Amino acid sequence: MGFFTKSQSNVATGVYADVKKYLKAKDGKIHVVMVNSYSKFANGYFCCEDKYTTQIDQIVSLMQDDGYEIIDVKVTTIFRDQADIMQGYSTLITYK
Repeated sequence: MGFFTKSQSNVATGVYADVKKYLKAKDGKIHVVMVNSYSKFANGYFCCEDKYTTQIDQIVSLMQDDGYEIIDVKVTTIFRDQADIMQGYSTLITYK
């Protein structure tokens, strides 16, 4: 894990403290939580988006560590700048 990836993971761990406040009790029902995030600047056109991948994976992993079952993860673009070098994403995590 590289320096930037470790830093991205640490940021996601901090964000998870906020996400955790909105997670429902484990009651057998299906629930959702939405996380907004951004890609890194000047990302290549065809590559693994390591910032988004690392941060969302960290949140999903921490949810599983806390005993939640991940049902689905969906993502949509919510923002794209005119220079097309940065995008915002909304990620919907469905869990039980």
